[in-house]
Amino acid sequence: MPDILPSSGPRQTIVIVAGRREEAACGVWDYSVLLAEALRRTGAEVRLVNARDWSLRGFLALARSLRGEKARILIQYPSSAFEKRLLPYFLPFALLPHRTAVTIHEFSYKRLPAKILTCLPMAFAGSVVFTSPVEAAAARHSPRRRREVAVIPIGSNIPAVAAREKAIDLVYFGIIRENGRLESFLEVLERLPRGSVRAAILGSVAAGSGAYAKAIEARAAAVGATLRLEADAEEVAELLSASKVALLPYDDGISSRRGTALAAMA
Repeated sequence: MPDILPSSGPRQTIVIVAGRREEAACGVWDYSVLLAEALRRTGAEVRLVNARDWSLRGFLALARSLRGEKARILIQYPSSAFEKRLLPYFLPFALLPHRTAVTIHEFSYKRLPAKILTCLPMAFAGSVVFTSPVEAAAARHSPRRRREVAVIPIGSNIPAVAAREKAIDLVYFGIIRENGRLESFLEVLERLPRGSVRAAILGSVAAGSGAYAKAIEARAAAVGATLRLEADAEEVAELLSASKVALLPYDDGISSRRGTALAAMA
């Protein structure tokens, strides 16, 4: 395992650096929160830093703050607050000689330019973490040494609850963004007699998708579908447990990197 997890001995401090734009949905941020909670249960002291200012001034201030830490630093790549900026990828270099670790999310799904960019933090980090063995294998040609690589799987922040009466026939569950999947779901419902299928839509709204979510709200009301956006974890668990079938909009099928699949199965 990389040198980021607390070992036996004195209480250790870990700083997890991620970024979340205001209250926008971000799976990497959710992963970071769950990881922080899991590490705290091992006895570590963990602080989660929401790095949202990636201007040059913000970058230098963050680097200066982290260089003063007597802690292990784990940086998450990418997250919603990066906003396609380059500076976040140079953070491990700016922290040298501090030994940092980086977690790389969804490396296998990146296009070649993004993969090359992601190699920057891997080149200067002391340890590299992936979220599945498949992701680690996809990065086998990246600049990291095998002994410094570990896999820390994603989890789900949706609790498992006992079975409920199936009041919902079909539930759509996922991030609400304009990608054609939710539109297809609604198009099918629009072709059916109103009320013939008890349908629901659950999800969090992606950054910049507020207007799209409003349009979806109107269409869901027109077909009689229950719409619950930004519901808390307990309500999501109750609704999933009350559903017969969950539609999970993945182009690549279910895998261990899908938190919504873990939640639905639980």
